Amino acid sequence: MLCINAIALIIISPANVPIPIRSAWNAAGQAFLMATAFMSLAAGFFAADRIQRDESLGVRDFIYIAPIGSLDYVMGKYASVIASLALAMLPLVVLAPIVQSIMIGKITAPLPFIIAFFAMYLPSVIFVGSFSLAVATIIRNVKGFYILFVAFWIIGGEFLVLHRKDSIMHLLAFGGRTQFSLFERIAYVEMGLSKELLNQMPPYSALLRDAGMNIAVLLSMSLVVLLLLFFVQKRRLG
Repeated sequence: MLCINAIALIIISPANVPIPIRSAWNAAGQAFLMATAFMSLAAGFFAADRIQRDESLGVRDFIYIAPIGSLDYVMGKYASVIASLALAMLPLVVLAPIVQSIMIGKITAPLPFIIAFFAMYLPSVIFVGSFSLAVATIIRNVKGFYILFVAFWIIGGEFLVLHRKDSIMHLLAFGGRTQFSLFERIAYVEMGLSKELLNQMPPYSALLRDAGMNIAVLLSMSLVVLLLLFFVQKRRLG
């Protein structure tokens, strides 16, 4: 995870970005677009075995007698996954503005990176984390889930993203791209580009609508799969 932070910092370095688009908004979009792509994949592996590990270690027997409900147990496991994934990207939020400030020679505001963290990164890992935790637990086969997850990710990257506008992979990939386009437009306005060039981009209203819908759909699907996991666990635990 630290490697992903380092790669993202290198990508947004002004040395790798043409002078006309050296903007904090553009840099934040680039950094978290890359980080989201890699960490969404990592989230699937990190979240899948959280509950199944308790069963393999024999901890499940203690859950039967512990004064803890199924909802508390499921949400506790899920919250620990999301907290870990969120903390993993905090170095990028903190260090990226510093790197930009040093290399550009002027103070870079951290606000674009904070917004990118909450608008691009968190919604994707929240969904992938909930999906992986729920599916791997329900089928009770973590290794089998890993195989299916990687296959789905490869197929999604090669086919679903390009050909199926209604696919989950399209939502994850191009949803993040929608947020990035919004950041890019803000950067171009900040740079004072001509109205002719700005008119070639989607308007603010369309970008905000698409970004908001993307985030809402991912969070809604996360809630649905977590509720499904809760009912399954409640039935198993009695």
